Parts: sequence; structure tokens; C-alpha cells
Amino acid sequence: MIANRLINSCKSLNGIVSKSLLNNTTRNVIFQQQQQQQQQIRNMSSWKNFLNPFKYYKENADTQQKRRVKKELEDGVLWDVKEFMKNPTMKVFVGSPNLINESQAEVVPQIETKDLDGNKLEFPNCLNKDKNNNNPSLLIVSVKPFHADKFINSWSEPFKKEFPQLDIHSIFLVSQLGYQILSPLLKSNRKGKNNDVTESWYNIPMAIKKSNTIFEDFSITNPYSSYIFLVVDGKIRWKSSGLSTPNEVDTLKKLTKSLLEDKNKK
Repeated sequence: MIANRLINSCKSLNGIVSKSLLNNTTRNVIFQQQQQQQQQIRNMSSWKNFLNPFKYYKENADTQQKRRVKKELEDGVLWDVKEFMKNPTMKVFVGSPNLINESQAEVVPQIETKDLDGNKLEFPNCLNKDKNNNNPSLLIVSVKPFHADKFINSWSEPFKKEFPQLDIHSIFLVSQLGYQILSPLLKSNRKGKNNDVTESWYNIPMAIKKSNTIFEDFSITNPYSSYIFLVVDGKIRWKSSGLSTPNEVDTLKKLTKSLLEDKNKK
């Protein structure tokens, strides 16, 4: 009798444990299914956001390049053209009357370009050919070849006339694929047009794995303008943009003279 009761108790206990395990397993399965369904919903939402570029870039503008795309989507693809039509001199910012303090001056971004003859130039190192001399250099950065020529000449011509011994470099950051493909032909067509300026081109690569920040590095806010930098020892001591004004040219000359005088005192 006692043995039968023990056997029946064990069977009952096994039944209870089995039901408990079954219930737990069922709950785990249901929980996992719910998690999978929620993940699928999140994935579908992500794809919807990706397929909706306005929403995607609004919520995911976590790099400089994505922020540029976000601006184009918000302001329209031709936002830069509209700004140019409103402001044909493309004076994005005006040059300061004073030099930037050396301790606060930004270093020229490192970039490797090719001049019109195909020679490689490494910036900012190529701005100081004579390390013992350390003269100021004028660096002009643009995005639109041909279009920017009037901006470049408005700065380079008076600067070279005043300081024939100083270097002037003009860099084109070429982002449009058509210009990149035709660059050998276009560059050969530009040879000899301005012998006072060393012109070089940099084809901006497509940013796939990481964001390309070359525009931000050179403070470029509108590709239709040109950006002018007075550089000493690889540091930007003065800057301006767009078409020069007589007052800015006078300021540039005065500040360049002061840098040359300081160098001669040392």
C-alpha cells in the first residue's frame, strides 16, 4: 500500500513538473516570437526611413556628409545656385582687419593634389619650399573650375604684383564626376592661362566606408565661392572668400607686409 502511494505521488509530481516545464517552454517560445516580430517591425521601419530620404537624413545626419545631403534636401538641390544668384560676388564671409593669432590659427588640412602637369603636391608641406625662408603664401581653394577664375584673379593679380617673390597656390576640389573624368583634357586647356598661380586639382573620392570632411576642413559652405587663406608655416593666419574688395586687398597687403617684417626681425 505504502509503495503504491509513493508511486502515485511520484507520478503526480512528475506530471506537475512536466506541466511547469511545458508552460515555461511555451512562454519562452511565445516571447521569442514576439521579439522576432518586433525586430521585423523595426527593420521594416528602418527600410521605410531609408526609402524616404527626407526622413532618413533628418533622423540620421550623424556625419558631415549626411548633414550636407540633409541641407540639400531641405533647401533644394539648387540651393547653392540660388545663393549665387542672390550674391554674385559670393562673399560668404569677409576678411578680418587683423591676423589670426598664431596660437589660435588652424593648420592647413593635409591633402595631395596634382598640378596641371601631373606632378603631385602635398599640402601644406609644398607651401614652404625653403624651410629656412618660411615666407607667407597665398592659398585659394575652389570647387568649380572656370567659374571660380574671376574670384581667383581678383586676389592673385594684386597679390603677385605687390609680392612677386611669394607663392600663390590655387586648389580645385573636384566633386562632380564629369569634371573628374574630363580632368586631363580640362587641365591641359588651362595651362599657361595664369603663370603667376600654381594650380592643382584634387578629385574628391566617394565616401563609402567613412565620411569625407574635406569641405568642412576648408570651411567651404557654398561650392560656387572661392576661399582665400594667407598661410605661414602651414597655419592659416588670415582668410576671406569670394570676389575681393579694394579694402580686403589693402588689408591682405598690409598683413602680408607685417608678416615679412616680423620674419626679418627674427
